[in-house]
Amino acid sequence: MSLATYKSQCIEKYKIANPDKDIPKNMGSKWTDIEESELLANIQNHVDIEEVAKRHGRTRGAITARLEVIAMRMYEENRYDIEHIGEVTMMNARSIQEAIDKKNKNKDKYESKYQHTDTEIANLKKEIIELKAIIKDLKRDDIDDLKKQIQNMLDIQNIKNDIIELKNAIRKEGT
Repeated sequence: MSLATYKSQCIEKYKIANPDKDIPKNMGSKWTDIEESELLANIQNHVDIEEVAKRHGRTRGAITARLEVIAMRMYEENRYDIEHIGEVTMMNARSIQEAIDKKNKNKDKYESKYQHTDTEIANLKKEIIELKAIIKDLKRDDIDDLKKQIQNMLDIQNIKNDIIELKNAIRKEGT
C-alpha cells in the first residue's frame, strides 16, 4: 500500500470516528528523525500527551504508537534494556514488553506466511517445468489432428444450423 493511500485511509477513518474534530495536519504522514527526537524531548519534559499531539499535528493514538515503535526499535537493536527504554520513552515496563511481544507475534505470522508461499512457489515452478515437457512432447501431427477435430465440430454445428433453417422455411411454407 502506498503512503498516499494509507494517509487517505487514516483520514477517512478519523473523519468517521471524530466528525466534530479537525483532522491533524500530519495524520498518516511518515515520521522524520527530527520529529521523533522532538517527540522524545517533549515526553521527557513531561509535556501533556494532548499538547504533544497538537505540536506534532497528530492524534494521541499516533503519539502512543510512535513511542511503542521507538521502544521496540531500541530493544531490537540491543542498545538498551527495558528500564532505560522506559526512561527515554516514559513508557512503563509492561507497555514496552507488550509492544515487543506484539511485534514478535506479528513477525512470526509474517515469516510463517512467506515460508508457506515459498513452498507454493517451488511447487508451481515444478509444475511449469512438467507442463513445458508435455508441450514439447506434443507433435505437430497432434496439433493438426486437434485442428481437424475442431473444424469437424464447427462443420457439424453449421449443418445443424442449416437443418434448423430448412425446418423453419418448410414450416413457413406449410402455413
